[in-house]
Amino acid sequence: ADADAATLASAYQSLQKLYQSEPAGADTNQRLQALTHAYELLSDPLRRKVYDASLATGMASRLEQNPDNNNPP
Repeated sequence: ADADAATLASAYQSLQKLYQSEPAGADTNQRLQALTHAYELLSDPLRRKVYDASLATGMASRLEQNPDNNNPP
């Protein structure tokens, strides 16, 4: 589903607070880095458009490889 900028920012802030409240460690740092990367990508309209297009291309490719699979991952 497409989230507007306010919904995206709210979800990012909520998850950021959740992860920052966890004990420090490599796993927590990796989650925060992944979260920040995803937010930066999805909050930029051009980067999001490119990302969405790459997902569509990837799904089409997977369906071509296995046409009997009507439930893409």
